Amino acid sequence: MKRVGLGLLAVSTALGAANFALAADFPQGVPVGVPVLRAPSAIVAANWDGFYIGGNIGGGVSSGSYTFNNGLFSENFNFDPAAFVGGGQAGVQAQWGHWVFGVEGGYTWSGYEQTLSSIVAPANYSTAQMKYLGNISGKLGFAENRWMLYGKAGWAFGYLRNFYMNNVAGTTIDTYDWESGYTLGLGFDYQFAPGWVAGLGFDWYSFSPSRTFPGGSISNGDVNLYTFTARVSYLFNWWR
Repeated sequence: MKRVGLGLLAVSTALGAANFALAADFPQGVPVGVPVLRAPSAIVAANWDGFYIGGNIGGGVSSGSYTFNNGLFSENFNFDPAAFVGGGQAGVQAQWGHWVFGVEGGYTWSGYEQTLSSIVAPANYSTAQMKYLGNISGKLGFAENRWMLYGKAGWAFGYLRNFYMNNVAGTTIDTYDWESGYTLGLGFDYQFAPGWVAGLGFDWYSFSPSRTFPGGSISNGDVNLYTFTARVSYLFNWWR
């Protein structure tokens, strides 16, 4: 290793001496066609250390079901709405070699909503709506200069509303609450300019809603949401 360092030092010294000699021989400037020796410039690799914040936009699909019981009868409802999603993300990460470790949090507005007619009582209907989504996840990535592939896993929360309308009796049941679940995700990021990162992300949210409320209950809940987003973030790099 010492021999390599001494060799590089000797090459740099020789290049500097050659340039000095050329300048002395041509005080008015080096004529066109005469090669000028220059030391190679250093190659600076992208750094993924730091804190970042940004926004995202995209869409998603879902599959969900639950059993609704109003005290007189129970019925299973199955939902599968598609939706627009958009929100923000923030996180902190550190890089060791090619590996990047971090924690990320996100908050998303979603348009998941669907209304279904009752099969047991066709005059009645039920609506399911997931208006807000969020997560706090651990993050593991593999970086190669300006690009990075990563995976995420963590805790998820969602604001789930259920509305049931009895058109015969003219009564309604409207219940809403935050649900707790988990999330898994994959993504690709690219540093297209100093501090700026663009990427694509996929997130899977899973919830198991179960609640009792005046006039009924929901049980056997199984809600899965799949979101696909384009992301832009600004990375406040620790070493820039």
